[in-house]
Formats: sequence, structure tokens, C-alpha cells
Amino acid sequence: MRSYGLLAALVLTLTACGGGEDTPPANNSGRPSNTTCLAGAASGYSTLRYRNAFPNLSFAAPVAMLPAPSGNTLYVVELGGTIRAFDNNPAVTTSTEFGNIGVLLDRRGEGGLLGMAFDPNFTTNGFVYLSYTAPVPANQQIPNIRTMWSRVTRFATNAAHTQMINTPERFILQVDQPYTNHNGGQIAFDSSGNLYLGLGDGGSSNDPNQNGQRLTNLLGAMVRINPNIADNTGRGLNYGIPNSNPFYGNNNCNSACPEIFAWGLRNPWRWSFDRDTGALFAGDVGQGAREEIDLIQSGKNYGWGCYEGTLFNTSYGGDCSALIATPSLHTLPIHDYPRSDGTTVTGGYVYRGNAIPNLRGQYIFADYGSGTVWAIENPYSNPIRRTLFNTGRNIVSMAEDAAGELYLIDIAGSIYLIEPDPGSLPTPPFASQLSATGCANSVDPKLPASGLIPYEINAPLWSDNADKYRWLSLPDNTTIDIDANHDWHFPIGSVLRKDFYLNNQIVETRLLAHHTDGSWAGYSYEWNNTQTDATLLADAKTISVGAQQWTFPSPAQCTQCHTSVAGRTLGPETAQLNRVITKPKSSELINQIDYFKSLELFTVAPANPANLPRLASYDDLNASPESLARAYLHSNCSNCHQPNGPVISTMNLHYNVNFIAMNICGAPNNFGPVLGATQLFAPNNLTDSIIYQRMHTAAMDMRMPPIGTAIEDIDGLGFIANWITSVATCPP
Repeated sequence: MRSYGLLAALVLTLTACGGGEDTPPANNSGRPSNTTCLAGAASGYSTLRYRNAFPNLSFAAPVAMLPAPSGNTLYVVELGGTIRAFDNNPAVTTSTEFGNIGVLLDRRGEGGLLGMAFDPNFTTNGFVYLSYTAPVPANQQIPNIRTMWSRVTRFATNAAHTQMINTPERFILQVDQPYTNHNGGQIAFDSSGNLYLGLGDGGSSNDPNQNGQRLTNLLGAMVRINPNIADNTGRGLNYGIPNSNPFYGNNNCNSACPEIFAWGLRNPWRWSFDRDTGALFAGDVGQGAREEIDLIQSGKNYGWGCYEGTLFNTSYGGDCSALIATPSLHTLPIHDYPRSDGTTVTGGYVYRGNAIPNLRGQYIFADYGSGTVWAIENPYSNPIRRTLFNTGRNIVSMAEDAAGELYLIDIAGSIYLIEPDPGSLPTPPFASQLSATGCANSVDPKLPASGLIPYEINAPLWSDNADKYRWLSLPDNTTIDIDANHDWHFPIGSVLRKDFYLNNQIVETRLLAHHTDGSWAGYSYEWNNTQTDATLLADAKTISVGAQQWTFPSPAQCTQCHTSVAGRTLGPETAQLNRVITKPKSSELINQIDYFKSLELFTVAPANPANLPRLASYDDLNASPESLARAYLHSNCSNCHQPNGPVISTMNLHYNVNFIAMNICGAPNNFGPVLGATQLFAPNNLTDSIIYQRMHTAAMDMRMPPIGTAIEDIDGLGFIANWITSVATCPP
């Protein structure tokens, strides 16, 4: 059983609000002055930056942007069915509704309006193609075979081609979707007038229907058709098959569908043609081990579900003997990366613009989970990946304007332009040694600088048996705002320090910084063997500490957990800090929020702590099973699993909703059974409860939480088990 708070309380007393160096108070409250531990500019690792391209506009869950075939208009596709048009001008203040098909959509899971393409002859015929998920009537649904439809349809526009006409829509292609995820959905025309559609494997996990390797349907494939030529299969289709397709000549899908251009894909999420070469690059989202970038070519098999990136997928139930026996049948990605770098790849573009000459010819892509933007140098041969910057945002798509300049699309509603940052220097925002950051004691860097203020929390995040100690640092004359949800918002320049100890030896120090551009970023320092200083790491790293492995997160990995929806800082929030502590420099017990009030840390002083929310402390022997489990889920899981979080999920694991509003009790998983369990939370049944099984499984690609830990949390698993077994039935 791990201990909670005892060693932290000892550290609070010894450090006495700092590292032993006396610092004059910033005011009469006794708050220590902090002039050294401050966050500056964030763009130190790159000479590029991203900025809000259209600061006067906002969008509702944008998923794509594309330029008009001629002129200066841009079109943004929103997941809910609206298409908005506006002038490509940073001063633009309004957008117009080009079209809206919200009433046609099935929005469950990953569904919605997913793609848009202009007909090659749009300037004369005004045709627009949309890709979306549509509902299946109840009497036509077949579980695990046909749950929704992926549909491509054509719409006309008015005489000026400025407004889409919703009726009649001309159906081009419709595909059965067995589950509600892995829909793919992007569409685009190539320079020859052929229409491509990227489709995922149909959903659930590990491709249970084996669609990735099945050529007799269109799932798990890049599809190529031509809606502007007559049907040449005899099937009465609203399109023809290009005669260069690998299975051209097949009139049906009995052996291999003639529509298939390439296959073996899990979920191609955003792909593009190199405007100079016509080559097709795609980001293919992984299961739980690898994310990949593929150069998609005619007749190639990209391996899923036998392979996930470059790794063999041992969880796949299909026949992989042919690919194993003949490796050349499997086309490897040009690049793949582990889940320690990101969780959901967002495919991008080969840069062909003029604003950033040294980026030309490189493939630029992003990760939805981490917010990192990367470049692949030499994408056609000897590809090498390098990090451009981390955004801390959920980059759902990238876009290219008519001039070839690149944009990032944040699902939260903003569009960002990538551009040169002549004022930035290729140096890290913090010193390479912890002792020189201003956040550490000058004599013993294991202790914080004197301007830092220690704090404790009720329900710590599980960190593979590490003991952790925490301090916060505010610039002088600044304060913390507390919103209506009791999240704490720290001023620009703030830094949070956290130290990790294993076996009484300090292993890592992390700094979480609120930079001058408003972004948050995390930095990891690795301690040397003599415990005298720590060195800043540029990327993730794993070492052996005694009998266990310890992984240092990359800056990108930090922002996968420290999301905007979770309030960025995670631990410092009212419900976590509302606890009794030993007041520094004394033996007096005091509520921590009252102590912070005495230091005048708040813009508006919070109410009496007795009237404020409080998470159960793990060592509270009087806490109920539900309160302990809810505290654990909030601390370890809710940063992703709450409304508008970075994962597709109906769960809300935030502490401030009631049990019913969590949407877990008796609820089936949107994407089918997981690890043999069919319900998210099955009362008094651990075997059938997905949240328990995903914490307990030894399969790391299925383990929750998905990053930051490799050792099962026995205590945390016990909290969840005790709660599940204490519930007899779901509430009405």
C-alpha cells in the first residue's frame, strides 16, 4: 500500500515555502517573492510558429478546410454538417453558410460530415461532393454489419456557385459501417479527375471483421472511382471505374472490388496529394502501439490488421500467413511512431508554399492527442522526422490554401497558420540544467527556489510507485483565477514544479510552464547518479531504476494529459487542494485553501472550504467506495473522458457529475466489446466491466490510462473494484 501525504508533509516543513534561501515577501501577506522561476517564450525549439489565422472567426468542431477552385475563398467543414465560406484574409470578421446537411447525419461515435470536394469542373457545373455518415433505419440495421452508412453524394449549387442546393442530392457511393468508429471519410479529386475516398476498417478494435485484409468490401481501403464517367461494371452505379485501378475488369466484389486502389488501412485520417508530384500521403491511425504515415500507391497492401505500422499485431484474429511468408506483399509505412509520442496521427501535406523556403519538399503532419507538429525530411527516400513545435491543441486536420501555405485545424474551433518566426532562437525555453532554471535552490537543486510555494493534492495521479512533491510559482503581483467549475487558471509566466522519487532517490523533475503566448508546455529533467543536478531532455526516454523501468515523457506527451478541457494544470484545482496540511514553518494544521488565501494568491478569495468541493483522499478510511473510485477516475482519466475531451467517448468521468450523468452504468461501448467485457460499468460484475478490464489487462496497447505508466496500480484497481461490486443495479 502506497503512502499519501506523509512524506510530502515532511518536505513542506523542511522547505518552509522554498529551498532554504530567505527571500523577501512579495507583499505583507508573507507570500514569497518570485523573480527567477518564470515561463518565457515557448517557441524555442523551432524557428516556426503558428498563429490564429482568422482571429475574428470561430467554428463548431471544424474537421477540414479547403480553398475554392478559383478566387480567394476558403471553406471550412464542420462535423455537425455546416460548411462555412469566408475570404482568406486575417481581418475577415464574418463567414457565410455555404451549405448545411445536419439533418442527414448520424453523429454517433466518430460520425458526422467528414469530407468535401469540388468537382474538377466546378467553375462551370457547380457540383460539390460531400462525405458523411448517415443513419440506417432500424429495420435495416444488422448488428456488427450495418450500424450506419458511409455515404458520398453530389450536390448542385446556385447560379453564382455561392450556395449549395440540398435537394436533390445525387447518391454516388454508400458503404455499410459495422460500428460507429474508424469511418475515415475524406474525399478528394486527383489531377486526372478521379475521386478518392479513404475508408477505415469499420471500427471496434483489432478489426474483428478482418476488413483490412478483405478485398470483397471497401472498408479498410483507399477507394478510387470517377463520378464523371459512365458505369462500366454493369451494376447500375453512379460512377465508373478508372481503367488503371488494380482490380479493374472485375464487375463486382466477388473476388476483389474494382473500386479498391489500395488496402490494409485501419483508419486513414487525413491524406493529401503532393501538388508537385501527385503522390498520395496518408496518416493511418493505430490501435494502441504505432501511428503511421504511408505513401499510398496503386495495388499496395499496408498490412492492417496483421501489422500495426512496422509491428506484427498479435491480437489480430485473421490469417496473416501470406504476408509473413512473403514480406514484400506488405508495404511498410514511410514513418511510424510509438504512443509515447502521440495517440492519433493527423495526416498532412508535402509543403510547396513560398513563405518557408527551407520547409519545401518536407511532409508536415500532426498528432491529435499530443498537439505536436512534425516534419518528415526526404519523404520519398530516407525519411527523417523532426519536431517543429508543440501546440497543446487537438489538431484534427491540416489544410493547404491556394498558395500552398499550411494551416492547423483545432477541433475546438480555431484555424492556425504555420509561418516563420524570425524572432525565435533554436534554444530551449528553459536552461539545460535544472540548477540554472531559476526554479531550483542554488545550493541544492533537489530543493525548489525560495519563491516557490508547496502544495498537496487529495487524489494523486498514479506514477508507477513514485513519491511526488509539488510546488507552484507565480510571477510577483499576479494571482490565480478560479472559474465556476472550480478550475484554477494560472497567470502567464507561472511554472509548476513536480519531483519524482523512487526508493528515496530523485529520478525526475518536471516543469509545467504557462508561456507568454498563452500556451502550456511540459519539460522533463533527468537527475544524474550523484543527485547533484538534472538535465533537460528533448524527447522521451526510458531507463532502469532498480527493478523497474522509468519513462520520461516528451514535451508532446505532457500535453496529451494536460489538456485545455481539463484545465491544463490538472492537480491545482479546488477539489484536489481542499485538504488540511501542516502549515510551512510551523506545526499548525490549516486548510490548504485558507493558507493560500492568507498568501493572497487569488484574484477573488474563494468561499469557506467547508462549502467547496473536495475529492476523497486515498488514505481516508471513512471514504465510501464510490467517493474513492470517483476521485481516482477524476485524477487519472477525466482529462480525456469528459465532454469536449480529446477522445471520442460518451463517458464523463469528471467528479462533479452524478452517477447517471457519467454515462457508464449498463452502457455498451460505442465500438463493441473490449477484452470480453460488454458494458462500461456492469454492477457487481468485474468481468463484464470495461473500465475495470482496461485497467487490469496486461496488454499495454489496451491498458488505461494509455500513457505515463507501465505498472498496474493495485490500489487504484481496488478502488474501482470495490465500487463496482458495491453497486447492485444501475440507478433508474
